[in-house]
Amino acid sequence: MFYSILLVIEVVLALVLIGLVLIQQGKGADAGAAFGSGASGTVFGASGAGNFLTRLTSILAFLFMVNSLGLAYIIAHREDPTTNTIESVIDKVDGDGSAIPGDVPATIPSDVPASVAPMPGGDVPTDLPGAAINSDVPAALEDLKDKAAEATNDLAEKVEAGKEALVETGEAVVDKASEAVNEAVEKVKPVDVPQ
Repeated sequence: MFYSILLVIEVVLALVLIGLVLIQQGKGADAGAAFGSGASGTVFGASGAGNFLTRLTSILAFLFMVNSLGLAYIIAHREDPTTNTIESVIDKVDGDGSAIPGDVPATIPSDVPASVAPMPGGDVPTDLPGAAINSDVPAALEDLKDKAAEATNDLAEKVEAGKEALVETGEAVVDKASEAVNEAVEKVKPVDVPQ
């Protein structure tokens, strides 16, 4: 009962807030007052309506939030445990795996015949273009396996050749670098440093 009252209050607060926000003037509306549309003769005075509506909107927004929190608390702490739990669709499925009620037929009648009538010649034709494909599948798979193994072996040989070339190139670079360092060391003359 209390939940229903709070829910009605929530809806009324939401509608009043929407109305208050819509009737308020924007910041750019003050320029119109300079050209004769001033509000000095209104009920709230020239600037009183803006302040009153702004404060009323703030108060109603606060009441809306408090009411929302109250509704959330009531829903979270209901005394009836069956309404507090959220039941998934999987939990609602019957033990036999169907969520269909018992009065619905398990099979739906169809206009499609269950079996196809035999052809007038008697046998099923075997000279169709797709018939040869089915018999060639194992041979094609074996051919693909052989080609994949051959490509793998070629790749392994190329990787080994690349490793050897890289090692040779690295050794040559190291040799050149050590020669350059040795030449630089020979060119440097020892300098006597006074003590």
